[in-house]
Amino acid sequence: MIKHIVLQLIISHVIVLHISAMENSDNSLKENRIIQMDREFSKFTENSKHFTNMLPDERGALFRVLSSDKRKAAVIKAFDECNVRPELMIVDLVKDEVIHEGTIDHRAAYEDFALSSSGTMIAAVYKQERNSYNHELIQYYRYILAVQKVGSKQKQEYFIPRLAEPLRVAFNKQGTQVIVHGTNYSKTKPYEERVMFSFNSELDQLNLI
Repeated sequence: MIKHIVLQLIISHVIVLHISAMENSDNSLKENRIIQMDREFSKFTENSKHFTNMLPDERGALFRVLSSDKRKAAVIKAFDECNVRPELMIVDLVKDEVIHEGTIDHRAAYEDFALSSSGTMIAAVYKQERNSYNHELIQYYRYILAVQKVGSKQKQEYFIPRLAEPLRVAFNKQGTQVIVHGTNYSKTKPYEERVMFSFNSELDQLNLI
């Protein structure tokens, strides 16, 4: 019995070390991607009067995203406080006009956002805690894709299979598909993979391709 308990503790410790190493690598990749995205965002919005002094503050994360055709931009303030709804602003960069201001559903752990070329759809990936079994020592999570019409409560969600962090979400230029990029750890050597979803203009369904 004691040997069995000791063996379980050793296995759990090895798994925790492995997960910690993966998380460190993922965090480094995520930080590099954020830097690249911020540079690209600054490049395409430098002439807009709507994107000044928009830096992360102590209240929560600030997401800055471009549409796939780089003609629209969105800023999402995703706060950590449970009672505060994230703010959303979308700007048409060609006209330099705000085309939408509002809020989106609160999620405690947003990972990434995307904006469609039309500026009428947003996609988000968020982390959801999974129920542990048999008093497991390791906390497990799963990732959810949410696609929503801007200014509407109409939304579809789908569990993202296979992928782990870092997660990156993007619309295709036609605004008919959402692509989620990430790392698959199901094999001995991790590898990059993408998962694709399709939807129709009415957003009454979201399908895994």
